[in-house]
Amino acid sequence: MKNVQRIERSQACLYGGAIGDALGAPLETLDWQTIRKQFGDEGLVTYATAHGGVGRITDDTQMMLFTAEGALRSYVRIQECEVYAPIVVLHHALIRWLVTQGEQPNQAQVDTKIGLISDPRLHARRSPATTSLEALAQARAFGSEARNDSKQCDGLVRVAPIGLFPWGDFLLHHRDRAFSVACELTRCTHGHPCAYLSAGLFAYLVNGMSDNGRPLASLIPAALDFMDSGAWLDFFIELAEEREAVPRSQAHIRFLLETVLDFHRQGMAPSPEGIDSLGRGESAEEALAIAVWCALSAGDYRQGVLWAVNHSGKSDSIGLLAGNLLGLRFGLSDIPVEWVEDLELRDWLYRLGHDLQWLPKVYLGRGYGAHDDELRESYPDN
Repeated sequence: MKNVQRIERSQACLYGGAIGDALGAPLETLDWQTIRKQFGDEGLVTYATAHGGVGRITDDTQMMLFTAEGALRSYVRIQECEVYAPIVVLHHALIRWLVTQGEQPNQAQVDTKIGLISDPRLHARRSPATTSLEALAQARAFGSEARNDSKQCDGLVRVAPIGLFPWGDFLLHHRDRAFSVACELTRCTHGHPCAYLSAGLFAYLVNGMSDNGRPLASLIPAALDFMDSGAWLDFFIELAEEREAVPRSQAHIRFLLETVLDFHRQGMAPSPEGIDSLGRGESAEEALAIAVWCALSAGDYRQGVLWAVNHSGKSDSIGLLAGNLLGLRFGLSDIPVEWVEDLELRDWLYRLGHDLQWLPKVYLGRGYGAHDDELRESYPDN
């Protein structure tokens, strides 16, 4: 029963995020005044046409799906080869996404035949973020760090699957490992500490909510304390100048998250004006704070996700992040059925949401598991 609950939470998280992305897609370039003129005083209340149809996702959901596939392939590799290197496999997954966007990576050995990359629907170019495109195209090797100082939110939006994956079933504590893996993966495309720390915190929150349904409000202080403890520093930060930049980023992220926690305690609901006061969500730490505020304050999934997209900021990305958290908080049954039915790529969202929880339970490796051959074919170890 517990595993069934985890699978449903996992699927709710992915569906919730993709729906938020699709709702926000037609609003991404609009300010609040324009949204009101076009959709009415309440703003957008259901899907509108974007990218040639309704329920169409953006590059944010595409990257989230490739990250989910990468997490599953990394587990297969661990079991088959006894090599723990999830960042190599996850980075390879993002470079497969790069190929779907018509870009040419440095790496010659990119798998282009199996899984998401073989689905023509994933090759649609949906205004992909320049930072991610450039960093992935310039990567010197799988797992190499980006040579930039970007803190744009496109490094954050893809990491929910890292939080959903039960890393602690075979390694360290779930949330600690989710934090570190999300940070490391984000550093492959975004070099600013605000970018990768925000990603680590988001994965930590997702993991806590998916693992035992723990309330978001109680997870935030624990996540901030873990970030500030520096227990993760030695995993991947060697340069002294970067270590010196980390405390400033930690303080900024803490301020924003404690601000929205305080808003929530005071009963202040998100509004377009309130969201604008936190920033437009272009940077990772702003997008994280706005999404958390919407997820904390909502009475149901619909209310929270509509708050998350109706403002002058980064509607698709904040809609995805808030949708991930809202899906975990309220579950599959609270997500409007009509939004799920009209959602692009819902088949992949369903399958990957299931497999993120099921595969680690049944895959034994080296032919010992009843499903090993089937799963190795779907998620080869590279």
